Amino acid sequence: MSFPIETERLLIRPFTLDDAEEIQAIWRDPETMRWIPSGPVATVEAARRRIERFVAHQAEHGFSLWAVREKATGRIVGDCGLVLVELKGPEVELAYRFGREFWGRGYATEAAGACLRYGFERLGLARIIAITSPEHVASRRVMEKNGLALVGTESYYDREMVKYAVDRPNGVTPHPTLRAGEAEISPEHIAFLERQRSGRLATVDPRGQPHAVPICYALLDGVVYTPIDEKPKTGDPRELRRIRNILANPKVCLVVDHYEDEDWSHLAWLQVRGEASLVEDAAERARALAALRARYRQYRTMALEELPLLRITPTRLVGWSWSGEI
Repeated sequence: MSFPIETERLLIRPFTLDDAEEIQAIWRDPETMRWIPSGPVATVEAARRRIERFVAHQAEHGFSLWAVREKATGRIVGDCGLVLVELKGPEVELAYRFGREFWGRGYATEAAGACLRYGFERLGLARIIAITSPEHVASRRVMEKNGLALVGTESYYDREMVKYAVDRPNGVTPHPTLRAGEAEISPEHIAFLERQRSGRLATVDPRGQPHAVPICYALLDGVVYTPIDEKPKTGDPRELRRIRNILANPKVCLVVDHYEDEDWSHLAWLQVRGEASLVEDAAERARALAALRARYRQYRTMALEELPLLRITPTRLVGWSWSGEI
């Protein structure tokens, strides 16, 4: 299981700053935020600052509060995820909130269950708690439906809360890494790929001539997907050089990097070597396009269904960062 976390109706993935305006429309509603200690978020800029904290939490711990999108529409409907309680731990808290217009659809229960599975199966957590105000019956019902049991009443965030908890189920073996082909994709690799917005895909033609292009991508179950989109191109998309090269020689290299001109202590890059192919299976295409549209809002208005879609199965990952975290 990697990002986006997929359920029957939802896609769950880390926030980006591009989500600020859409999620602020939910966070600014006093009724939606009634039970949240920090209260409504008044401006888009305040939403960006909050997202920056989520991104930092994700980078440091491998989990955070994540954006939840509705598959059917591509809209953000709320957020759900795992955070250190009071941002200091050591307990890990399941948290969720959804826009008022999406209440009553079971989205909170569906998303919370997926995040719990991620915490136990992917992160190897031994116990996850959830807290809420004693009067918040709907939130308590979500906890109970997902198997959390009432522990008691304790003080969190300077108020009295009811505390629920669930331990990792017997028989669930944590998976510290994901495997795709022969590659081990670590949590650090996944987090880095999710934080960046683009990469450079290198292919080679039968004469050995290299060809590199910038791409957008999404990571789904350890596989990288990238579309041929509707940005202006000449001729048949299947005749693009990258497609011809891959059909002749499927070995590719994707380079994703992070650069800050003012602060080189944040420099980092990740090289994903692998084999590429065209996605023909309809179900796989649908899942991949949903993940791409969840990550890039521009793709939600593009007719990608009839255009080529590339799958990159990693065989080796090589990375470097100034901090040594990749």
